[in-house]
Amino acid sequence: MNIKQFKASEVMSTPLQSLTPFDSLWKAHQQMQRLRVQRLVVCGSDGQLLGLVTQTSLLENLNPVDMHGMIQILQQEVDRLQTEKIEMLHRNNNHLEQQVESLQESVNRLEQHNQEMATINQMIDFLQACEKIEDTKKMLA
Repeated sequence: MNIKQFKASEVMSTPLQSLTPFDSLWKAHQQMQRLRVQRLVVCGSDGQLLGLVTQTSLLENLNPVDMHGMIQILQQEVDRLQTEKIEMLHRNNNHLEQQVESLQESVNRLEQHNQEMATINQMIDFLQACEKIEDTKKMLA
């Protein structure tokens, strides 16, 4: 293979993906992930090439102490949200238990009312079956 015969345009990455100097490293990382590339060019407002951002340069700019601090902050936030979620679930559970108790009391009252109505209906049936008032008095006594 004679590299003197190849032109740069034959082997270059196209199309070029660029960033502005004001874009965050997070945006650069996301764009690299989305495009599945390992480098982006940085261009000025007039289109002039200012430099490259690579995955290596991203990693070189990350401070492990800062990252550790951020991880601790995020872990504390996760713990806080988890505690808040558990407390909310307990409150909702207590509220649902109160509703179940209230509904059970209503069901018990309705069952008692139903039994009373059944008893009254039986009494009405007995009274209607009586042919004489004396029979009714005997039954009620």
